[in-house]
Amino acid sequence: MKGDFHARFCENAEVKLLCVTRLARKFKRTNRLITNKVIYAFLNCKYKASLISKDCQGNISDYEQLQEELLTDSKKTFFHEKRIKARKFYDKQVLNGISITYEDSLFIEPYIKNIEFEIGFHLLERTDFDSINPQWVLYLIISSETPQLIDKIYLAILLIILKRNNIGNIDDGIIIYGKHQRQSKILLNQYHNEALKVFADLTNALNGNEGILPNLNKHCAICQYQAFCLKIMQEKDSLSLLRGLSPKQISKLNNKGIFTIHQFSYTFKPKKKKNNPKPVRLEYALKALALREKKTYIIEIPHLPKSETKIYLDIESLNDESFYYLIGMHINSNNRIDTYSFWSDTPENVENKFVTFLNVFKDLTNYTVYHYGSQEVRVLKKLDKQFDYKYSTQIESIIKNSVNILSVYSCHVDPSFL
Repeated sequence: MKGDFHARFCENAEVKLLCVTRLARKFKRTNRLITNKVIYAFLNCKYKASLISKDCQGNISDYEQLQEELLTDSKKTFFHEKRIKARKFYDKQVLNGISITYEDSLFIEPYIKNIEFEIGFHLLERTDFDSINPQWVLYLIISSETPQLIDKIYLAILLIILKRNNIGNIDDGIIIYGKHQRQSKILLNQYHNEALKVFADLTNALNGNEGILPNLNKHCAICQYQAFCLKIMQEKDSLSLLRGLSPKQISKLNNKGIFTIHQFSYTFKPKKKKNNPKPVRLEYALKALALREKKTYIIEIPHLPKSETKIYLDIESLNDESFYYLIGMHINSNNRIDTYSFWSDTPENVENKFVTFLNVFKDLTNYTVYHYGSQEVRVLKKLDKQFDYKYSTQIESIIKNSVNILSVYSCHVDPSFL
């Protein structure tokens, strides 16, 4: 193959991916540039980090675009407040080999750039002006309403990079999160070991010392490479397509020479019936068999409670927020279906709508509430606590008469893409 660049076009109905990889026949590069996007992507998905490091362009989801816009607005507001209070500040300062003076107190969006890194930081603030070796705090601003574990590990990785470049004495980090710009102080030493491990894994992956394949996970729903990766996994008949099968379980199967759903399907062995049977467990090998044979297997007929009134409940919330803006329900009773939608425009309005929702149950006695997944019960318990347990009796009655459809069908019926 000739030329300096090799372009591979990956086309899909939803995504057109242009991957440009440099050919280095004469001067072999062992490293790819480590950037903020690569690090954060690696914490969500190793394969995504690999694609970003190769300059692959996918279709940015609406969710990711929205989060980026919210982050830009949040940074603008926060930086403005910090500039007003600072003794002396710098914008977009290169930190490589910088000599910090006594008056320097704030670096807004500083960065490090060399042959190994191109890393930006949101904000570095000095907290001690009296000592010879002043203390600094590292800020991370996120758009979500709740800091996640990966945000804390990401912040700890940034600290490792700063220390590798001999920038300041930094032990603490602060995460600014949500539209109200709340603060969470992070003791970075608590996440140091985990950050070191992730950083080492990232370096090995980018150096080509570790084979990386696409793997279905929660992040796929909002990822720009979703359609591209799904196409690869379908072509390879990847075990990852069996939702719920963890990377650790897949690795164990790979060690046994099992790499596809087709191969995995031959490992299923029906278990003998026992007098005291254990609760039904999810059988991934049976799922694989059902897919291979294009059949639906019923391990055990689900036993659902019999009741005069069947209620189908769904509760929706904004991502990462304790704002449950919609409670929807269908009530099927006496061959009649009634639909209710309780909308809350603001968090302050949630309790009024919740009370209206509870009032629907006042005249109901023999009923079953069906919900999909565990969120509805979890939200009911959370709202019970939020409203100082004023409605505990009614909430407990609803939970007692509820059935999680997801747990019933995912364990008893295969295949179940639930």
